[in-house]
Amino acid sequence: SAVGSLFMDKLCCLSLYLPPLRQMAERIPALVNLSLGHLNADLSRQIIGAEPEAITLLQNFQWPHNYTQFRRVIGELAVTATGQFITAENVQQTLRKERHVGAFTPHAENAAVPLNLNRTLDEISQDVALRVVEETGGNQTAAAKRLGISRTTLWRLLQTKR
Repeated sequence: SAVGSLFMDKLCCLSLYLPPLRQMAERIPALVNLSLGHLNADLSRQIIGAEPEAITLLQNFQWPHNYTQFRRVIGELAVTATGQFITAENVQQTLRKERHVGAFTPHAENAAVPLNLNRTLDEISQDVALRVVEETGGNQTAAAKRLGISRTTLWRLLQTKR
């Protein structure tokens, strides 16, 4: 826009275009190492790197909030790592949370997948049930317990036509 150009001219700044992180999956291993290099300066212990399977999980994630989300996730992985390497299990747990952070608060800054309330109650209930089942790793018994409903009721919710 003209206002944006005028603002950049006044600041004498450089505009850089960065493609979405999901389109640069091949660069994620290097970005992980670069991020860990910066983080290691502040950590009490050194994180050497990430397991190959952990890198693959990071490469396959869609990164809806791009580089800001990536830096936050790597920071959390570095702090929560129990050894010198970030494990695939660490990445799975962290990315599972990322998929659902803000899912039930549509105006949250980091809402990855906001809950669409412009649908029927049955559709919304099914969406919530599906998310909880995914979050429990497909364990329908645990999901039903967490939702405070019977397994049969959960099964019915999951069968509802959209």
